[in-house]
Amino acid sequence: MTQNQNEVMPSQQQQQEPAAAFKIITIPIPSLSEKEKEQFKSIYDLHSKNKKTLILAVLGLVGLLLPFADLIYLPSLPRMIENLKTTETLGSLTVSICLLTSCLFGLLWGVISDCYGRKPVTLIGLTTFCLWTIGCRYSPNIYALLIFRGLQGCSISVSLVVGQAALADLYHPSERGRAMGIFYVFFFLGTILGPLIGGQLAQHFNGWHSIFVFLSIFSFLITIIYFIFVPETLEFKVLHLYRKEITVVEKNENIENRPKLAKPWLPLIYLCDLTILPYILVATMSFTAAFGCQTLHSSYLARTPYDYNEMMIGFLYIPIGIALFTGSFIGGKLADRAASCKYFNNVAERRMIPGLILSLLLVPTGLILYGWSLEYGYNILIIICGQCLFGLGQANRPGILSYFTIKHQQQAASIISANNFVQILFAAIGIAISIPASHRLGIGPFITILALVNIVTIVVAGVLIYKKIKSSPEQ
Repeated sequence: MTQNQNEVMPSQQQQQEPAAAFKIITIPIPSLSEKEKEQFKSIYDLHSKNKKTLILAVLGLVGLLLPFADLIYLPSLPRMIENLKTTETLGSLTVSICLLTSCLFGLLWGVISDCYGRKPVTLIGLTTFCLWTIGCRYSPNIYALLIFRGLQGCSISVSLVVGQAALADLYHPSERGRAMGIFYVFFFLGTILGPLIGGQLAQHFNGWHSIFVFLSIFSFLITIIYFIFVPETLEFKVLHLYRKEITVVEKNENIENRPKLAKPWLPLIYLCDLTILPYILVATMSFTAAFGCQTLHSSYLARTPYDYNEMMIGFLYIPIGIALFTGSFIGGKLADRAASCKYFNNVAERRMIPGLILSLLLVPTGLILYGWSLEYGYNILIIICGQCLFGLGQANRPGILSYFTIKHQQQAASIISANNFVQILFAAIGIAISIPASHRLGIGPFITILALVNIVTIVVAGVLIYKKIKSSPEQ
């Protein structure tokens, strides 16, 4: 037997050990001969390409629920405020509180799924979300609606955190940017379908109440689909489930021991990591600007000089939604292309470069065009053009998220939950202050401030990557 074969084949004692003590042999795939490679299976190859595509599609549907649930009743927000006899500020809080509780509970879902598995945690979150949605339908006043919207956010945050962590479990780093991009195609598709369907329901059925009836049925169907088609993906559980088939793992991390339940706030420690924080801030500020503008959209289009009804406002969310998921898809493809570049192979941050360049060019330009067009009541086509530009600028997201999961593979859900915490917290605050701030400052100056903040975060991130490349041994 050759030396290579001695390194590769587990001993008889290792093969007979119980699952709890199962030994993982980590070797670089290129060191094997073609014949030896056929005997082994990478953890990323457990499912066929078609099966992984199906899982990705279902995870995308689950991820779609968060923006869908948050934006579905934006077109009917003015009518809901009128029906419940409340203020515009309290009405906008029904949007921001869902995001706020989502960012807080995302931390909890992340650490629980890293310990107990992706599937049971996701099913708990989706099931409780269905229940809270029914509660929203029967809310007698704005305060009851605020409570149930907050509970909705607690539950649905599982879709974004655990969904992305499952992708990190399934896809090799060289494919992960594309997978994250497709996941966010579904996510941003929710920003189209939510207002579009919500506007139709509010216009033709029982006002804003019918929206929550539809949402409860839709989320229940997605829960059933997830239960049927998505297997457990947590690496520790998968390795022990397939322990007779897997003898090679393409990783450098120790994944043979059962993960321990971490404290929910521990993921926030990543915010002290200067190789992580600047890129979190880039994704956060572009996300905050997008959600803030979408909240203002329905408020401004329902008044003079536009005076659009709920159905028309819902249709006018379509262009920004198309731009958002197009930018995400393009960003994922560019991230994988940059990652496969033969130069600076030891600089993981290189996958973020194309997305950052697009964001720097498109996000500030689109925001300024959008804000000042609304300020002066310009033609709706100019407003849509601005929306599409900053929507396409969301191309930074797949590269950033795939970088996070590659850097911390075993804590994928935890680091994603830290990113989502900051991202959604800022978005919730942005939504809460967007209406009063735009009234006080004017929407043009307010959106310009958002554009300037985006420029600063992108430039800082770009400088850090440039310094990393300059200090690379290949330079």
